[in-house]
Amino acid sequence: MNLLRDLPSRARRPIVVAGLAAVLALVAWAVVAADDDERAAAPQPSTAPRPAASDPRAPAVVNDYRAYWAALLKASDPADPNHADLLRHVTGAELGRARTVLTARRQSGEVVRGSYEHRETVQSIGDRVATVDDCLSARTAVYEASSGKVKVQDPQQDQPLTVALQLDGGVWKVSEIKPGVPGACTRPAA
Repeated sequence: MNLLRDLPSRARRPIVVAGLAAVLALVAWAVVAADDDERAAAPQPSTAPRPAASDPRAPAVVNDYRAYWAALLKASDPADPNHADLLRHVTGAELGRARTVLTARRQSGEVVRGSYEHRETVQSIGDRVATVDDCLSARTAVYEASSGKVKVQDPQQDQPLTVALQLDGGVWKVSEIKPGVPGACTRPAA
């Protein structure tokens, strides 16, 4: 996902966004480092991820992951940062990001319509966390809500993503979306 493209055109502030991105990256690194330190201090073998291919929970992880993207589209037309479907499928850092983008879209009179195609692979599943790698292809556009006029057509190309999910109340909720490995979505020649 391109955070700058997610924001309405009049809300783009490259210097502020770059600074915010640097601060968020630093905070995320600190949280991950602290979490790693805690895990190292107190081993928890029951939370060790299992190989995803043999885990019977993998289909539920994929279904809930895809439900997040469907909910995001529903919450994007009209833009509603508190859409009930979205809140059922997102948590943590991704909830904050989604709400920020949807609030900005609503204030700018923009909606997003379209669909997403996935080529996801569940990489790991623990007791309460899972990781999915996806080659997401957005078939979406940003529209002016009042006129229905296309403002921005997203490029139709696969974007590699690495997605963290947390099990919450029986639902695997998307908690963080990060860029995946560059080149990971190259399709074999036909």
